[in-house]
Amino acid sequence: MKIPKHILIYSILTIPAALWLSRSRKGPSDEGDNEAAKEASDEALEGAISILSNIPSANAPPPGAFPPSPAPPPKPAPPPPKPTVPKPKRKLSADEKELLTKLSKLVTDRYQGSTEAAFYDFAGSDQLLGASELEDLLEAADVGNFVTRSSWASAIIKKMDTSGDKRISWAEYVQAVNV
Repeated sequence: MKIPKHILIYSILTIPAALWLSRSRKGPSDEGDNEAAKEASDEALEGAISILSNIPSANAPPPGAFPPSPAPPPKPAPPPPKPTVPKPKRKLSADEKELLTKLSKLVTDRYQGSTEAAFYDFAGSDQLLGASELEDLLEAADVGNFVTRSSWASAIIKKMDTSGDKRISWAEYVQAVNV
């Protein structure tokens, strides 16, 4: 849409004049002149604004040039639950810290934080952890090496086994870590 120059110039000149007139009204000294000036400035301002609002911008893209805005990205998944391996109440040795750190990482990474799922995954058909099952668990968690894992397993069984069967049940595990 091409707008004639004289209308553009008129619009450009009347907007500031209309604004000046509307702001320069002081008081009701001459009500007739004030009211007429107000109406004239309002009409000029409205006319100029309607003309200018219909002028397409040189830089504006044509309507429909851009696709609609994409939907916002989905919210990220909540972080996995923290491992259920409780923190002990006493000061831990370096070996105990290594054991807890690596077992916690295994439980978090492979079992989404479920210590019970990890326990029963490594437990034998009798649902107990014996020395060989503990060695498999320690190997999966990268604790120790093939020479020291049997010592680790023996020490863990000695500490957690309360029934004397040299195997750890889920109840014995829960009792040991909650003490």
